[in-house]
Amino acid sequence: MRIPDLLVLFRHLGVEKNVLIEVKTSKREQLAIRSEDLASMQEYAKRLSFPLLLAWKPRRLGLWLLVDPVHTVTKGGKSILTLDAAIKNNLLGTVAGDFMVVPKPGAGLFIDLEIRETYSKSESGFKAMMQVLNAEYRSGCGEPSPKVPWSISAMIFANMESHTCVLDNAIQQSFVARSQAMSAQQILRTAVAFQLNDQDPVRWLHVAKKLEHVLQKKTLEHELGSHIGAFVQYLFQQHPKNWPSHLPEEWNYLPDDSTIG
Repeated sequence: MRIPDLLVLFRHLGVEKNVLIEVKTSKREQLAIRSEDLASMQEYAKRLSFPLLLAWKPRRLGLWLLVDPVHTVTKGGKSILTLDAAIKNNLLGTVAGDFMVVPKPGAGLFIDLEIRETYSKSESGFKAMMQVLNAEYRSGCGEPSPKVPWSISAMIFANMESHTCVLDNAIQQSFVARSQAMSAQQILRTAVAFQLNDQDPVRWLHVAKKLEHVLQKKTLEHELGSHIGAFVQYLFQQHPKNWPSHLPEEWNYLPDDSTIG
């Protein structure tokens, strides 16, 4: 009998539920599992009276999805989960607290530098000694923000672009968040991996033991929500198209405004 990868205890709205999770990644934007393997895991889950879910990361998408295997389609001895079905029925937001954020255009970190001395200059560029005059976060409206929480910094650094503006005797370097949707899981990874080198993996088993000391979901959601209009343009919470009957009905709800911000 095939045993799923994880046994996870979810605690949400005062209700606890043990869930078995099979973890998969794929290069293609569809997931294929041997049908006999899936059936074996479902039988194991049935014997324990635990739900079975699939955690799938299409590597080109770069996001984790959590899906009930009931949405797979059997074909040629394989159980196929399409990207369309997985996104429509993604449970990661409702069950595990993931959500989507769109940063405010133009929000970011701005550094103003003064050119103190130029050593060499040519048509292709120059070498100079510079001094930092000012470094500050600015909202999408261009307003300085001296007290920016780590959640906002992590959001900016999770999906930023760099701009350099060269004037006669000054340079402005900016690191601005792209105005495109990103997930809370991407922001969390940035917060965790901020002090790592680009190629160093995040060792999640170690991180999980102290994750609440890095960045809590409740804190992330509150701080991003409280900066809507300044650093955040939109904040979305996804509700799955179909709710699994084997998960608590108490979790199957649409949040009101009081849960955001």
